Amino acid sequence: MSLSTLPPRKQSGFTLIELMVVMAIIAILATAGLSAYTGYIKKARDTTRIADLAAINTIVLSSLSVS
Repeated sequence: MSLSTLPPRKQSGFTLIELMVVMAIIAILATAGLSAYTGYIKKARDTTRIADLAAINTIVLSSLSVS
């Protein structure tokens, strides 16, 4: 059987362009998620700091009133 008489094979899979488009979409979604995540982390840290300052304020005021 020669090479010219072989039946054509049906190609399956994704092209390079399709894979690059998917990678670009994933990168955009990851960037958006990362920026939102850093915002949530910043708000959580600020809330913790405010609670810590309120606790310190309570301790200082109670120590001043005892003296």
